Amino acid sequence: MKKLLFSIMILSFVACKMETGTDESSRFQVFNYADTQVSFAVIRDRVLRPQCLQCHSWSIDETEVNKRILPGNPEGSELYRMVKNGQMPSGSPRLSDQSLKLVEQYIVHLSKSKVEAPIPLSATYSSLKVNLFEKSCIRCHNPDVLAKHPKRPLLTSKKAIIDRYDDILYSVTDAWTMNDNEMPPASSDVPRVSEEVVKMLKEWKDSGFVD
Repeated sequence: MKKLLFSIMILSFVACKMETGTDESSRFQVFNYADTQVSFAVIRDRVLRPQCLQCHSWSIDETEVNKRILPGNPEGSELYRMVKNGQMPSGSPRLSDQSLKLVEQYIVHLSKSKVEAPIPLSATYSSLKVNLFEKSCIRCHNPDVLAKHPKRPLLTSKKAIIDRYDDILYSVTDAWTMNDNEMPPASSDVPRVSEEVVKMLKEWKDSGFVD
């Protein structure tokens, strides 16, 4: 009889839990976007803003984010590969499986018409901004990081970059051979600036820092 009563109590508890139990999904912010379209606002607020904005000021700009994405192809997208392999967020825990799934589904359902073509490398500010400064510099030289490291130069505007042009050129070229504060730091996961990009950087100055 005691065993029967105990079994009935357990069943009653489980039934009650199923009907009126605590909303665990709400407590832990579990979102079911497994096979549906995910808007940019969702990944911006759930993933990019809390995980990426500190080092990447472009990460909450839909146009800039989409430049790093191949619509319908997560594995072919630079953004997805970097968060999937743990390269980003730098210095922080990897994205949860759920956050990674949000990014994946955003890319899977992204319309090709919403993504602008990559900007070709050329000796112009608009090209170098995307192909050099955003990829190799802004991660550590944006207002959010400078709030914690005020001695670092701000490199988020054309004027600021021109004012420090000689220092920037030295940091991505000769500083590497002298082990003298090379940029991006050799210890970081950001690749060294290529010779082709350095060439465009020099030609940009020769052209009069054209837009």
